[in-house]
Amino acid sequence: MSRCRHGFAMLLLVLAACATTPRVDPRIDQDAIRELDRRWNQQIAARNAGGVAELYADDGVAMAPNAPPAKGKAAITAANADMMRPENNLSLTFEPTEITVGSAGDVAYDIGTYRFGIDTPGGRITDNGKYITIWKKVDGQWKVAADMFNSDLPMQSPVAAAPAAPAASSTAHGMVAPSELKWTDAPPSLPRGAKVAAIEGNPAEPGPFTMRVMLPDKYRIPPHQHPGVEHVTVISGTFHLGMGERFDAGSGRALTAGSFSYMPARMPHYAWSTGETVVQLHGQGPWGITYVNAADDPRTKP
Repeated sequence: MSRCRHGFAMLLLVLAACATTPRVDPRIDQDAIRELDRRWNQQIAARNAGGVAELYADDGVAMAPNAPPAKGKAAITAANADMMRPENNLSLTFEPTEITVGSAGDVAYDIGTYRFGIDTPGGRITDNGKYITIWKKVDGQWKVAADMFNSDLPMQSPVAAAPAAPAASSTAHGMVAPSELKWTDAPPSLPRGAKVAAIEGNPAEPGPFTMRVMLPDKYRIPPHQHPGVEHVTVISGTFHLGMGERFDAGSGRALTAGSFSYMPARMPHYAWSTGETVVQLHGQGPWGITYVNAADDPRTKP
């Protein structure tokens, strides 16, 4: 009987301990992580690479696309500092859509969306996508254990502008008849319906290039800019060209066959065609295009 009483007393002690153990309130931890996400955005806006790294655990790892993992605060600081260089004009914001805390309250993850923009030698790159961040408690504080993100945009073609023409050398020359041009669909950076043909060089790489673009009737290119000087010669049809950040058909000029236009780097402009139109572009690569309004970029559309 004494053993039974002893066992019953132990059971009561266990139940009492369970009753007094505080339960984890996930809302408190969710709010704490949401506040850290806000701080993260602030550190990015301030170009504070070290401040971003301090949000990670000592053994935390950042896994960005198209780059090896950065593990540890020093590597994470270096990776962010490179991205945050002033000439890159970085724009990056993210927002959690779901924060889940483990039942023990020592691990969590948040899932959300991001928007990204950065200047490159080939023009400004914009992106939007989703991310996941794994959090763990270190000495009672939430720290990033690992994070990863990837794009929602469709995969780009291997060549950014157009197929390369045969390589030229200082002792070679080239002659191309219209019947010898090889037309392909325009890259996804241009609205659908256009065709391109490379004549000289590779528009996607540094160096001189010449290419032609064939536009169907009533083809429109929303306001945009290029990283280098653009030279345009109208071969056939009517190419309408306007300057500014807002599409205004009343302000553009109609350029017929034989017309020529040139614009400095990063000058916003827009264009459209009347009838099937062919224009020739030449300049120094890499060629690129950045739209004034990100929503106009065909790369953001399915």
